[in-house]
Amino acid sequence: MPFSRDEARRLIMAAGGIRNGARFIVALSLGLRRGESLGLKWSDVTITWKHGCARGEACRRKLTAVECPARRGSGTLTMRRSIQQLNWQHGCTSDKPCGHEHGAYCRSATAAAWSSAR
Repeated sequence: MPFSRDEARRLIMAAGGIRNGARFIVALSLGLRRGESLGLKWSDVTITWKHGCARGEACRRKLTAVECPARRGSGTLTMRRSIQQLNWQHGCTSDKPCGHEHGAYCRSATAAAWSSAR
């Protein structure tokens, strides 16, 4: 069930006060899952700003869209690549197995992308 506006607002306010809180805000805003928001890099994002002032105003002739003080809330976010959650792989060797069925519980586990796990 999606959050109500009030619940989302409270979540954003709470996330602003904790370490790594931006991850929760980005995940809520974009609908990302935990692994997707953790794997997000700045190189995956392009922001194109639109001018916030009305056509013909002096601000439009003097300033670019990025410099415009009224540009807030008028940007476009484009994801360059699909984001995928990482899968934990066993790090132990076959001659000395850890005994766990899943790689997430192996003490020598390493993260590997889904595509390399198949």
